[in-house]
Amino acid sequence: MECELIKPVFFSRKMGVYPEFSNMYLSPVTMDDGLTYPSNENAFQAYKCIDITQRTAFLEVAPYVAKKLGRSVRIRSDWDTVRFYVMLQCVRNKFTQNKPLADLLKGTGRAWLVENTTGWKDNTWGCDFNMYSDSKNWLGLCLMIVRAELTGDGIACVPSFKGNIEFDIVKNWEALYRDYNVYSAVNRLLRWSYSTMAT
Repeated sequence: MECELIKPVFFSRKMGVYPEFSNMYLSPVTMDDGLTYPSNENAFQAYKCIDITQRTAFLEVAPYVAKKLGRSVRIRSDWDTVRFYVMLQCVRNKFTQNKPLADLLKGTGRAWLVENTTGWKDNTWGCDFNMYSDSKNWLGLCLMIVRAELTGDGIACVPSFKGNIEFDIVKNWEALYRDYNVYSAVNRLLRWSYSTMAT
């Protein structure tokens, strides 16, 4: 008997699909600097600054304002190296500090999580399915890593023409993060599933 395909979750704040997974979602998160930010967007943008006093500017603004502010600060010299790990810690803190959100994330089971950024051209943290360049979907990857930590199940499934492809996120997440050939191959499957399975 053929196994039913596990549909990816194409989450998006703008499209109302699991908006809680968006960095813009208002959910306080306390970081290792001791500061509590109103959203992951605020925390992530604040960490572009090394100086903790500069980070306080991100504490009482809306997430979209924090995003704009993050473009105007003096960005730490190692940002390109550490930004994925900063995002992973933001996501980890958000979901471990908020049980209802953790339960929501765990409830996605083994579904592949994809930030659907179609329309605003983000192929680093999400996937813009109107563009032809390969997407890294780093936010989705961070969410799947944290889900694995919460559930103890590191398997995430990518649907394909021949059935579900099981991918061990815990053991292989760095390949999705660093290896163009790996995330490019997954991206092709996600584009197929988006065109055939997204509702």
